[in-house]
Amino acid sequence: MKDHTLVVFCKWGLRVLFRVLFCIEYRGVGNVPRAGAAFIVPNHQSYLDPLLVGAALRRPVRYMAMKKLFKGTLATSFLRFYGAFPVSTHSADKAAVKACIRFLRAGDLVIIFPEGGRSRDGSLMDFLQGFARIALLEQTPIVPVTVSGAHRVWPPQRRLPRPGKVTLTFHPPIHPRDFPPSTEGGSQKPEGGSRASQIALKVKKTIASAL
Repeated sequence: MKDHTLVVFCKWGLRVLFRVLFCIEYRGVGNVPRAGAAFIVPNHQSYLDPLLVGAALRRPVRYMAMKKLFKGTLATSFLRFYGAFPVSTHSADKAAVKACIRFLRAGDLVIIFPEGGRSRDGSLMDFLQGFARIALLEQTPIVPVTVSGAHRVWPPQRRLPRPGKVTLTFHPPIHPRDFPPSTEGGSQKPEGGSRASQIALKVKKTIASAL
């Protein structure tokens, strides 16, 4: 998949805008694989986060976005054009999981926010484990991303963002192969389960380390 020329231009424009408004600093972008599938997993501090993260990536990306954003023909068309696909955060969404797996098998980057919504105070919330289960199934590397400062520039009580300092830290990939199945009594535990919990916790701790 290649980005449409308009998307490339939008990303460039956003990078310029973010430098002016937020003195944006991108750290460790080289940790994102240059080719092949990977999950990009940031914490979620503001409405800006998908644009902040996506603009840093020169590769095309897919965004798992809340289904409620896909309202109206114009909004839906723009979101899909930009690479987003809908997911329900209130129940198991088989269609979203199938779409995610399809994109990963095509070698795409997929951005997913494991908290399932914005933090109200900027601190980390509990992580949903769906991304970890898919990563185990597809043996997909996970790049944790720490978003710092976005909550201060656009807290929930403000209608519009304000100038400030925002830093994004892209950490080294976490590989599912580093979490082998444990054995008890000579038999392997079921795929996923506690391994997914361990991966989600590792990603959360890695993100927290740069907050």
